Amino acid sequence: MLEGFIDTEVSLSMAGNKVSDLRHAHSSSIWIPPVHNMMKLNVKISFTDCSTTIGVGFVLRNSVGSFLNAGTTSDHAGTAKEGEYTGILVAVKWAKKQQLKNLEIETDNSM
Repeated sequence: MLEGFIDTEVSLSMAGNKVSDLRHAHSSSIWIPPVHNMMKLNVKISFTDCSTTIGVGFVLRNSVGSFLNAGTTSDHAGTAKEGEYTGILVAVKWAKKQQLKNLEIETDNSM
């Protein structure tokens, strides 16, 4: 279900259409594909406060926007910035384990 939603959002974005109203109200970003023969790993981190776990999610797509893989995990962070760094580190370690090359990594950098 999530994969279908993401595919629809990417297709709309690549066609120059507005992202659907199903997105979060605070999110106004548009997915931009990586250059030809590259992949893009988008990383999203959810941080509330230092007493709760952070959520880390990432989605891997090719240069035409096709879904390739995704993952999620949880961890702890003392600050939002630490949470962002933790999420990026988790995604980079996953990409290395998958032996991915020609990779762009992107976050929403909402801090």
